[in-house]
Amino acid sequence: MAKYDVKSEEAIPGVRVLTAKTGVRNVVTIEGSLPAGERFAESNVAVPFMTAAMLTEGSKKYSKEEIHAKLEQAGITLSFEVDENYLRFRARCMKGYLGEALEMIAELLAAPTFKSSELGIIVKNRVGALMAEKESTRAQAERAFLRETFSKGHPHYAPTFDEEITATSQVTTGHLKKFHKNFVGRGALTLAIAGDIDRALINRVVESDFKRLKVLVNPLVPEQSASLKKAKAKVRMPDKASSDIYIGQAVTVARHSPEFYALSVALFALGGDFLGRLMMNVRDKKGLTYGTYSRLRGLSIGDDGYWFMWGTFAPSLLSKGERAMMEELNRLYKKGISRAELKEKQETITGQFVVELADSRGFARSLLALAEGGLDLEYLNEYPKIIKSVKLADVNKAIKTFIDPTELVNARAGS
Repeated sequence: MAKYDVKSEEAIPGVRVLTAKTGVRNVVTIEGSLPAGERFAESNVAVPFMTAAMLTEGSKKYSKEEIHAKLEQAGITLSFEVDENYLRFRARCMKGYLGEALEMIAELLAAPTFKSSELGIIVKNRVGALMAEKESTRAQAERAFLRETFSKGHPHYAPTFDEEITATSQVTTGHLKKFHKNFVGRGALTLAIAGDIDRALINRVVESDFKRLKVLVNPLVPEQSASLKKAKAKVRMPDKASSDIYIGQAVTVARHSPEFYALSVALFALGGDFLGRLMMNVRDKKGLTYGTYSRLRGLSIGDDGYWFMWGTFAPSLLSKGERAMMEELNRLYKKGISRAELKEKQETITGQFVVELADSRGFARSLLALAEGGLDLEYLNEYPKIIKSVKLADVNKAIKTFIDPTELVNARAGS
């Protein structure tokens, strides 16, 4: 690795540490994860989220008040959350408090108390947040799209808001303690640390504090059960100022395969940024929306993934907006992209990647993504080369292979 000062090592069994010295002075970012995400939920889908939410609410060593006071006094920001696959944590601090930040992360992961009095508060807050999100036309449309695209039990399937609210209300400290015992530990824990770092300090703290975590083996097993299907869903939400729509379908393609990169470039051309076809034509030329884009998601560990287009429209313009989005998709499918368009998108994608590595936050995120994707550090140098090596014929072949305009899931929410 000549271009970046990065290093990867297993500091102790079950804890991989990736570090990067960047040009940022006196600031450090920590991004970390371990396999304890939503896919590991057993009897209650809300338990992984609530476990993460409770980690800063008290530990054997510190009360909730002491945790927040210590973080505030040191100027450390620290949060825990979950996604489909991982329990994630992120912290940011001054260089001089890096040791304290790592020690606190280890303490909260290893020894949360899960007090029932604190759980009641967190449940109330979470239910309130879900009730507010339930009023979002975009969130409703997205969940409806995922329910139609994937069957119940698939990691990408999304419960209704009412189902999640009910599940959240039923979470007990017993659920949390059991989930923590079974899934929160080292074994596949990754720390990605970037900025003005001290590697010797990092190794000392990891060796002394993270060894408290029990060793667990919870493999992320890919789920490939989705199939193409044509479906429509509508969530009626009266008196909303906007209506949102998701159009797309499931896709099975190996992450980091040539086909994956080709499809990624195709969807970026369709709606990856402000110069994508969706924004240029549906928004700028036709004036139908303030926002529309396309994405490829859900392929990170080998699951079936999905691609989609999203748009938000005034209710009176929803039908016109949908037709305009479909016009762009059909044009992409029938004619593909041009050589000039390919070159432009390759430059944009590689430029965005380099910019992401320009600060400690982006670098830490990128290191963690490498580890979770099973890639080595050389990928930081190789990724721009991979994107620039994608051929026009491969992009247009990927469009025909992975996009079928006759078998789309269409989900909308609003008035």
